[in-house]
Amino acid sequence: MIEQIPNHQSHAAPPLTLRRHSVDLLVPLGWSVLMLVPLLIFLIAINALGFADQSEVEIGLWLFGGLYVLFVVNFFMMQWIFWYMDVWIILPERLIDIQLISLFNRRVSQMNMDQVQDVRVTMQGVLSSIFRFGNITVQSAGKEGFFELRSIPGARDIADLITSYSERSRVPLAEESGPHSARPVQRLGEILVNQNIIAPGDLNLALQEQHQTGQRLGRVLLNKQLISREDLVRALGSQYHVPSLDLSRYEIDPAVVRTMPYEIATKFTAIPIARSAEAITVAIADPSPENTGGLTAQFDTPLAFTVADEDYIQEAITGYYLAGRDEDGSGDLTGGSSLEDLGIE
Repeated sequence: MIEQIPNHQSHAAPPLTLRRHSVDLLVPLGWSVLMLVPLLIFLIAINALGFADQSEVEIGLWLFGGLYVLFVVNFFMMQWIFWYMDVWIILPERLIDIQLISLFNRRVSQMNMDQVQDVRVTMQGVLSSIFRFGNITVQSAGKEGFFELRSIPGARDIADLITSYSERSRVPLAEESGPHSARPVQRLGEILVNQNIIAPGDLNLALQEQHQTGQRLGRVLLNKQLISREDLVRALGSQYHVPSLDLSRYEIDPAVVRTMPYEIATKFTAIPIARSAEAITVAIADPSPENTGGLTAQFDTPLAFTVADEDYIQEAITGYYLAGRDEDGSGDLTGGSSLEDLGIE
């Protein structure tokens, strides 16, 4: 199973595969039994009226009854297949949701643990209390929105596990996102080709245009509509080994924004989004070692970096820094704190 999961680290904790509680099968099983009741009543009535003694009728009854039972069994088996194939896989680094849409079509989604914002458990009904299962809603800061794990056995324990993985994934960010550890191991174009997002031929054309215009490769690919903004953000995260974030879905703490002056935010296209005991988390458009190193040098406080879409960062900078300015353009863009208070050298 571990070898079949892409990018899973073999030395990490083994995958935990979850399915809905088997109690969920009681409903289709009950419907299957109810569907057999009309057949039973029909056969009893035919036998009571004496029609079953006729050989032609008996053959027809056997054929009709067999087909009807086969239909009911097929109905239950389809429900069982959907129950068995709908799985959630929990890894220390991400949560994978595999849902069967139809018999030959399934949907696979995943959520990085460092993007988990909230985990809630709901247990409704007597059966959920007796058999200890419930629904788990995992809210993400990414484009996934949320995952809903339905009828999960030991739901509260699983929710605690997801929360612990999420918290653990954020702890090493300050160390991992430093200027020396963020060295890319692959070029951006190679990553996009390896992920089957663009074709090698399209990459060559984009590189030629980059050489002619001097634009960054990501911007060239966006202008040519060969990739989406989400594709670029994820690829940059893979390139520089930092988590990616959908900033449009993230609730930024205004108090944290004031830890970075406006001039620095615009210079590096970055904005602080959260603060923990270990570090200040900063969303940055270009997480190259030059940018992360230059920004880290401005602070006494450790920084943890996450890559986000450049346009969303610009919108956040405008909204959080400029919204409170006076109409004449004056205003304190450092939130009224001194540079020493902000940890800025």
